[in-house]
Amino acid sequence: MIVEYVTTMLEYLNCNLGGDLESVYTTMLTIGAPIESLVAIYKKIYSTNDPRWQKTSELHVLEVIMSLARYYLQNVDLWPSGMQRRSIAVNLLDLLVICQNMLYSRFAHSPLIEGVIAIKNELDNIIKN
Repeated sequence: MIVEYVTTMLEYLNCNLGGDLESVYTTMLTIGAPIESLVAIYKKIYSTNDPRWQKTSELHVLEVIMSLARYYLQNVDLWPSGMQRRSIAVNLLDLLVICQNMLYSRFAHSPLIEGVIAIKNELDNIIKN
């Protein structure tokens, strides 16, 4: 619960200050927060439709989720092998499907759609192998 609160507040501050997309989740990973927990936290942040994000940067959380998924893909060897690695990939893939659906419904011509699709394809490869 504390990890969720700290992550949410740091991400909100990061968004307001125009910080790097990866700064909050990499900090949380560095202090020992499991990536599985971070994926669940970002899913909750994204799904709540908190009006704070509308005032700052509506797509910030989506871009952070994409960045987290890319980080996972670029560092896949850091995560446990086998079922746990696949489980993380499945959870990220599920979250990106939610993001993609929102993009299609509200920002149909956003270049972010192609990025989401590319990341989903890479995650799908991990799940299948």
